[in-house]
Amino acid sequence: MMMSGGIGQEFITGVFNHAERLLIIMDIDRMFSEDERESFADF
Repeated sequence: MMMSGGIGQEFITGVFNHAERLLIIMDIDRMFSEDERESFADF
């Protein structure tokens, strides 16, 4: 299932209401492959 912003529910680990804003906690390990995560270290 896709949310309106194009984020699949399978990547969301939590949603919190903070200061009248919703914070969405994403599961980075599920969103990106190991190779992709390692390439982020280059930034």
